[in-house]
Formats: sequence, C-alpha cells, structure tokens
Amino acid sequence: MCKIGAKRGNPGRRLFDIQRDLAVKTLRQEVKVYRPELIWFVTWDYGREAVMEVLDDPTEETWDKSGNCNWIWRRSAEDGLPAAVLSRHPLGAPRELVQKWLLAASELSPSY
Repeated sequence: MCKIGAKRGNPGRRLFDIQRDLAVKTLRQEVKVYRPELIWFVTWDYGREAVMEVLDDPTEETWDKSGNCNWIWRRSAEDGLPAAVLSRHPLGAPRELVQKWLLAASELSPSY
C-alpha cells in the first residue's frame, strides 16, 4: 500500500501517515486505469482505514466479515469498484488458511 517502505516490516505510523493520502490517490487511480476484477489487500489491520477509503466504504458495511476467524474479509464488486479481499499477509500462514483465502477470492472473481 505504501510507496515508501521501511527497512523491515511495514512503515511505522508516522511514515504511513505522511504518505497515506498519496497511497489512497494512487490506488484509486490504479483501479480506474487498470479496472481490476479483484483487489487483494494483504494488510489486515495495517492501514485498514486507507483501504476502506480507496473502496469508498469508511464504515466497513459492504464487507462480508464471516471469515474473520480465518483472517479474511471479502467484498463483492459494487458501485463500479472491483471485488476485494482483505487478509493478513500469506507469508508464514498455514497452507490450509491460504487455500481458504484462494477459495474465497475465486468465489468473488470467477476468472481468478
């Protein structure tokens, strides 16, 4: 999500806040230009407010949170915006969990 990273892990709060608006504007423009069928955010709690802003859903009302116990939320395509998946990063995640995420993504986007 951030265009300027940290040496390790995600950028800290201060660095994220400095580039938050740029990240939102850039992602919105990428959605507009590339018209993806599905966006997969592997950020989970990190920058969640920015994710919701990109998808015009600050209240998180359009998300299916029934997979919360498996670290996944999903959202169908809506109002000209693509379907989306929000999960933790797959690095280090159990294979079975990643398989559940892939299944959820394929249900949202048949060509995925």
